[in-house]
Amino acid sequence: MSQGKTKSSALYGSLSRRYARALIDLAKEEKQLESCGTELSQLVLAFQENSDIFRVLSDQFSPMTQRQKTIAELSGQLGLSALLKNFLFLLVKKERILLLTSIAREYQTMQDTFLGIARVTISATQKPEPAVITQIETLLTKNLKKQVIAQVELDPEMIGGLSIRIDNLVYDGSIRKELEKMRERMTQETL
Repeated sequence: MSQGKTKSSALYGSLSRRYARALIDLAKEEKQLESCGTELSQLVLAFQENSDIFRVLSDQFSPMTQRQKTIAELSGQLGLSALLKNFLFLLVKKERILLLTSIAREYQTMQDTFLGIARVTISATQKPEPAVITQIETLLTKNLKKQVIAQVELDPEMIGGLSIRIDNLVYDGSIRKELEKMRERMTQETL
């Protein structure tokens, strides 16, 4: 990756964090922290499902009145709070609407930190039984001293077992990993 792209990514990440921080501060003040996060996620999903709306809002050559009308219609359809509707107006006015997905991700991270939530990803070849997921959440909640919310990702490359990712930390209990460890031990024993 070139240095220009790295600086650009860092700038956008910084901007996204600043906008997310401002929104989360307002949401806490209005006692809408969780509902605002939910609305923000719904908004990102709406943009992903209907790229035409996103295109209109991000088009600098589209008249501001048209973009404001689109925001008002979208806000009505999704039942957005005045807080998020005004935030959306601000992003469009400042030509920052392209940061929305990144802002939503940053908001989620900040909200989780504030609420004491840890999100973990469980990778498996097939979806584990609900009791297994609950057991993992309970064990991790006790160890991390945070409410744990687990998300399951199916990984067809795995042979079996589970892998659990918490932020950048991975607990790999997959059969593939165990086979790799066994191969390493056998290789070292033969040396």
